[in-house]
Amino acid sequence: MKMKSVLLIALLAVTYVYATVDLSEAEFRRPKENASNLRLILGSKSGGDDRLLSKTYHYVERSHKIAHRQEILIRLVDYARITRVEGWPGNPDLGLTVLEGGLGQNFIKLGYVTAENMDFSYTIDVYGVLVCDD
Repeated sequence: MKMKSVLLIALLAVTYVYATVDLSEAEFRRPKENASNLRLILGSKSGGDDRLLSKTYHYVERSHKIAHRQEILIRLVDYARITRVEGWPGNPDLGLTVLEGGLGQNFIKLGYVTAENMDFSYTIDVYGVLVCDD
């Protein structure tokens, strides 16, 4: 029993050391959020009572001779209704497709496909209203 405790403490110490390693050389490339590269994915800017309900950032590193195909699911609380989805692509050639959900729903599933040797980075904002039925 004593040996198991010592082994567990050693494993926890090693895990802690790996978890606190400074990755100063790691590169984090979030797309710049400005009006010139904003893409309206779904909905319209109506100026209503909608508000930002979700802001997510998605990044996939480029891989040699590999095209990426992925789905992004954003699920909100049950009583939220999506009114608009906006995005900022890291590359102007990137596009997202609505696969499921969307306007009036509490979730949206987006899909994308990249060309070979291309990374993917996108910031996605989901706007909506909260509907509380009594």
